[in-house]
Amino acid sequence: MHWGNRKKVKKNIEASELCEVKVSKIKSRPRRDISEEALVGLSDSIKRIGLQNPISLKPIDDPSYKYEVIAGDHRFLACKRSGVLTVPARILSGTKAKLQQHSENLHRVELTLLQKYEDIAGYQKTIAKSDAKDSRGGVQRHDKGVSKTARELKTSRKKVQSALKASKLEPVIKTAITSAGLANNASFIDRIAKLESPKEQERELRKARSKSSAASKSSRTSRTTGVTFAVMMTSWRKSRTSRLWRVAPLTERQLFVDHIQADSHEEDTDD
Repeated sequence: MHWGNRKKVKKNIEASELCEVKVSKIKSRPRRDISEEALVGLSDSIKRIGLQNPISLKPIDDPSYKYEVIAGDHRFLACKRSGVLTVPARILSGTKAKLQQHSENLHRVELTLLQKYEDIAGYQKTIAKSDAKDSRGGVQRHDKGVSKTARELKTSRKKVQSALKASKLEPVIKTAITSAGLANNASFIDRIAKLESPKEQERELRKARSKSSAASKSSRTSRTTGVTFAVMMTSWRKSRTSRLWRVAPLTERQLFVDHIQADSHEEDTDD
């Protein structure tokens, strides 16, 4: 639905035609950790049946390269490792490239809610800027792309609005939220984002840390009462860590277990 007379605008993320691009002309700057296990599996698959899912690229101004990967770093690196000379790709630029990059980031399971808010807000701002440039009159002024962002990312307007507020937080506040272990706490992020000044936000963070410290101390005091195997398994299945465990490489799982056991041993010794 459009409001008023509006210039017809093409869909933002539009499938461009596939083309073959030389691997030597592509630059990769992964925005997440590269899984060696995933690379090995992909390389084996590519050697057998080739790359089935094209990567997305954007043109760059670089004397050594023509394009940069915006979606598909694992696939590209696996092709490179397999000795492939060219890869099937879609070339995106401008608005399309930015939207694709934000959309791709939102599928990363290791991101915190606070980090996902950054990409939701970035997606909305890109849409708002594009609509302001391409449309003529009749734009829904007070919406500014919020509904469109919610629709295209298959989320709610409320979440987009929360993301916009959170994205305005100062970097030091965002870092403090993450350090306090509250980067996935939606209600806390919403609450602190509504506060007007960094000083008020810092006070709210101190309160949260104080409550967390008290709760942790209380938990340690009573951790041997009522804690059974069934209780721990229920807690594990409900946790975000359980979901991350399913997609983590075996080496990362073992490292995680080793650290948990070491921490538990230190706590027991301290007691």
